[in-house]
Amino acid sequence: MFDLNILINTSKLPSNVLTLRDDDFLNFVRQEASEDVADLLQAQSINCTKSLLMTSDVFSAMNIKSKSLDALKKKIGYLQDDDTYVVKPG
Repeated sequence: MFDLNILINTSKLPSNVLTLRDDDFLNFVRQEASEDVADLLQAQSINCTKSLLMTSDVFSAMNIKSKSLDALKKKIGYLQDDDTYVVKPG
């Protein structure tokens, strides 16, 4: 059987992780994931753990055709020849 504990170290999670909101939540995401991930969440107004958990596809914003998202898309993904984006690994 596959052991998820090998991949996910939950000991890093603060005890209040489920109640973090707004800047506290985004700062936590920046620290544990990256600035790019925090920017992606912020662009979608995902500002707390509950909103994140209720989002079925956090990368769905990559499919929205909007000039306001172009800079973010270029930062976190690769533009393919068919004008679709692939999210960079990592």
